Amino acid sequence: MGGPRDDKRRRRRRNDALVVVALVVLGGACAHAFHASGREKADRAAAKKSEDESVAALKGKLDGLMRELDVRHEAVRKAMEDTARAPDEAERAAAHARLVTALADEQMTVAAIRAAAGGASMPGATGTPTRTPCTCDAGDPVCSML
Repeated sequence: MGGPRDDKRRRRRRNDALVVVALVVLGGACAHAFHASGREKADRAAAKKSEDESVAALKGKLDGLMRELDVRHEAVRKAMEDTARAPDEAERAAAHARLVTALADEQMTVAAIRAAAGGASMPGATGTPTRTPCTCDAGDPVCSML
């Protein structure tokens, strides 16, 4: 049947087949890893793009509200001037009513800005710190609250 030469050929073919199978498995693993890392990069890029779009939309909304606040502030300033310059009591009362309305509109715009910001820190915005009530005697020279 077969001699030693045939055994060598069979072993060689078997070893060659094992090498090919190992290369196919290794190549598949590498391709999977490469594809997975590419998918993760694409997912991160999509998430960043979505975040950038939402930040841009929020910035646009806040810019519009800030322009509206400028208009409202100007209306308050004008109403204050009208109140101060009113020649008689009737015009002063009408100007004061316009001032109250303008102040309410301005406060609504400020509330809309705060709601749109949603707790995001706005440049230049500083909160007023809460202070504990003073327990010092009145006129105490060492009291830092006075």
